[in-house]
Amino acid sequence: RETGIDPHRPVAETATDQGHANILIGIDSDGQIWVNRQIVQVGEVRQLVESAVNENPESSAVLITDEEAPTGIMLDIMDQVRLGGVANIAVAAQPEST
Repeated sequence: RETGIDPHRPVAETATDQGHANILIGIDSDGQIWVNRQIVQVGEVRQLVESAVNENPESSAVLITDEEAPTGIMLDIMDQVRLGGVANIAVAAQPEST
């Protein structure tokens, strides 16, 4: 599944491959939340996650955020994902160039 955005992801020295997650949530530089190429509201994220968990109890989530995305939105999304039943949340980053 795709988020619908192509963000400028932050760089992290400790970035590692997280494999494939079945819940991808994008946050663009304006703070808009994208799931399956559609803009959603913070309050909708929990329901989407709960649906994914019903399909696959081993669900994990990856937040794909633009480096300019508001941190508060990211934290709100992480809370909603946890409330939806997923504890395994990763934040996508670009590996630092060496």
